[in-house]
Amino acid sequence: MKTGFLTDKGRRRKNNEDYVKIVDEIGLYLLADGVGGSRSGEVASKETVESFANYLRLRIGDVKEEFDVISLLEEAMDFVNMKIHILSNGNKEHEGMATTFVYAIIKDGNAYIGNVGDSRAYLIHNEEIIQITDDHTYVNELVKAGLLTKEEARKHTKKNIITRAIGADEVLKADLFTLPIEVGDKIVLCSDGLYDELTDEDILKITNKHEDMQICAKELIEVANNCGGNDNISTICIKIMEEEHEQ
Repeated sequence: MKTGFLTDKGRRRKNNEDYVKIVDEIGLYLLADGVGGSRSGEVASKETVESFANYLRLRIGDVKEEFDVISLLEEAMDFVNMKIHILSNGNKEHEGMATTFVYAIIKDGNAYIGNVGDSRAYLIHNEEIIQITDDHTYVNELVKAGLLTKEEARKHTKKNIITRAIGADEVLKADLFTLPIEVGDKIVLCSDGLYDELTDEDILKITNKHEDMQICAKELIEVANNCGGNDNISTICIKIMEEEHEQ
């Protein structure tokens, strides 16, 4: 696997509430965009990513035979949601904190991608970009109902109101997608700070330019900053190589 990742506070924010992590040994890629007063967003995003990664590392390490990937991922999501929900409700300093979350795990020729909120996962396949995840936002609900076009949604004043987040509710409704991957495919995870500034076509153009995924991640963030940098910006770029595809 070729990978690259970067996170940046952008040009308008004083601190960075995004958090990204790669766990190479289990092919796991994680990105969260925290929400909450003071620095609680930073706490929510970091705790979610680290707790999810640790849960999977421990569980996968304990299993000596084949396991149900989907069940394990659902367990991990429920675990981190409850942890953040308890932290949010049990500490006045962190009251109301939550986070969006998107992850990908690559196993046996498949990508398992999960999300809550409006952080996204894209697949670049045969020079086509496909948004895998569905934004859990008020505006996207209007788009799906036919009340707004996608272009109108990009400019809507309420486009960043999320309808689901890790820690917001005691019971979590998360999405989980399974898709086959091929050698040469690329996966891009990102926070809304990236795609609010760049169109899908921009992301595709930049991603197709690079074989080095770290350089790809750097250029995506540089261009997003040059387009305004109104929010924290994070991305993880992954290219599927032959040896990983055959595992």
